[in-house]
Amino acid sequence: MQPTFWANETAITEFILLGLVETTGLRPAVIVLFLFAYLFTVGGNLSILAAILVEPKLHTPMYFFLGNLSVLDVGCITVTVPSMLGRLLSHKRTVPYGACLTQLFFFHQLVGVDCFLLTAMAYDRFLAICRPLTYSTRMSQMVQRILVAVSWACAFTNALTHTVAISTLNFCGPNVINHFYCDLPQLFQLSCSSTQLNERLLFAFGFIMAGIPMALVVTSYIHVAAAVLQIRSVKGRKKAFSTCGSHLTVVAIFYGSGIFNYMRLGSAKLSDKDKAVGIFNTVINPMLNPIIYSLRNPDVQGALWRVLTGRQSPFLNKGTMREENQSSTLDFILLGVSGQRKQEDFFFILFLLIYPITLIGNLLIILAICSDVHLHKPMYFFLANLSFVDIFFSSVTIPKTLTNHILSTKIISFGGCLTQMYFMIALGNTDSYILAAMAYDRAMALSRPLHYTTIMSPTTCVLLVVGSWVVGNANALLHTLLTASLSFCGNQEVANFYCDITPLLKLSCSDTHFNVKMMYLGVGVFSVPLLCIVISYVGAFSVVLRVSSTKGVLKSFSTCGSHLTVVSLFYGTVMGMYFRPLTSYSLKDAVMSVMYMAVTPMLNPFIYSLRNRDMKAALRKLFSKRISSLPM
Repeated sequence: MQPTFWANETAITEFILLGLVETTGLRPAVIVLFLFAYLFTVGGNLSILAAILVEPKLHTPMYFFLGNLSVLDVGCITVTVPSMLGRLLSHKRTVPYGACLTQLFFFHQLVGVDCFLLTAMAYDRFLAICRPLTYSTRMSQMVQRILVAVSWACAFTNALTHTVAISTLNFCGPNVINHFYCDLPQLFQLSCSSTQLNERLLFAFGFIMAGIPMALVVTSYIHVAAAVLQIRSVKGRKKAFSTCGSHLTVVAIFYGSGIFNYMRLGSAKLSDKDKAVGIFNTVINPMLNPIIYSLRNPDVQGALWRVLTGRQSPFLNKGTMREENQSSTLDFILLGVSGQRKQEDFFFILFLLIYPITLIGNLLIILAICSDVHLHKPMYFFLANLSFVDIFFSSVTIPKTLTNHILSTKIISFGGCLTQMYFMIALGNTDSYILAAMAYDRAMALSRPLHYTTIMSPTTCVLLVVGSWVVGNANALLHTLLTASLSFCGNQEVANFYCDITPLLKLSCSDTHFNVKMMYLGVGVFSVPLLCIVISYVGAFSVVLRVSSTKGVLKSFSTCGSHLTVVSLFYGTVMGMYFRPLTSYSLKDAVMSVMYMAVTPMLNPFIYSLRNRDMKAALRKLFSKRISSLPM
């Protein structure tokens, strides 16, 4: 069997990645460590990016390049670490031939862009310090975009050349790679073909991609140093050098690890030391960059402080503090569902009934699935996770609403409002992606019954749920940071019974055009699962309709009916709330949000158990156990 058309004579269809450790006892520690490093890197770089986007003071060429560098760092660590964690969790070391080459391509693409961007940043510092009078002309927005575009084009050419060249090699012997990701040196050692041409290409393109940029960086800083040393003021010298120190540190770490990794082919046998260098390239560099660039930079520190807390930074001087964001001591007033006292009493009683039913119903679903072996299947695994999300989803808003009504207050703090909005968006998005995973599960069960257990393995199910949480929290974090950066200096009445992004944007006295665009982008991210659900069921139904037996068709449709009902309720209310212009939002829409926030989580347990014999049997079994255990 041959892997692809790239290597017709290649006998190997997959490689075995040994990973970082072979000792089973160390794997949990490695998983925790690298998961933390990944989340920290993604969070740090996204925070830098958000700070640059929302802070006008950082809309300069230097920070434009830094924002692009942060995006690259997120991509670089995402190419390697999640796949490594997936293999550790699944206890599988194999990676398909095509997947190995794909990882190789994207890794070299992103690292190549990194090389040129660091050079562009050095050129920017050269112009700012040595050519200050013509800086704004020479480093215009058009020049910045051209530099970034050229960086991507050169890196793409480099990555494509190496990927095509490696695909021409034959791999007919050992297929064990002593590394945690696919890279050129390790693949060269496994090839049973001559790798002389590939090594020459690596050195040639290495000179173009690393040698020339490094020479330009050195030349730029020689001129910078010469210009700075002519400054008589010691304070002026320190200020000029401080703008370059962070960049020089990143350049030293980046090129140091890169040279050690690629400029010594054939000089020594590759060993475990290369794994340490690989960790520097793929994990430590992207993780350190946000720290290095913000550690001694008051502008970045101030912007990050404002984005994360909604307050003006303590790093700023007294003159700047006068322009403090009025949001720092702000409280919002939640108008409730209707804004009228009598109707609010009705909704209080309604919520008081809905919330316990939601908690009990979803907890019973989780307990029934955990206690009954017959329900230890992918469909019910996703259902248990959906119930878990629904419990927290309703708990984010309803308890606060009930408390406010009892205490006759409608006030919520700025921090409390943002916290509520964060969890509401995160859990709503997670809910959406879990529903998509359930649709995919049903599609595989109906259209691929013979391969179902392989496709929907425990590892796949866990990864789908983890991916749902990651996407949901990433989307929520972005919107929360962007909202925290806004000023709220006028009307403080939120036209809803909880803090949502739509009414908050209407209250802001800042420019919200970018936030609105990002909100619609977030709605797009939220809608991707709906598209996946539609595609999954179109494929499943096309298979079901070919079944000759009417009984078989009805049985197949019955397994999907509950899920489709929940999807219709969930997305129907969401579309009514968010798929329209911001200006059309009013207090009347709070009634629709009751369906979304309270009614749907309450109905889910009933919908999934009403026509499901397995679930009803598990619930009866659960109740019978509890009754029999009671003392007589």
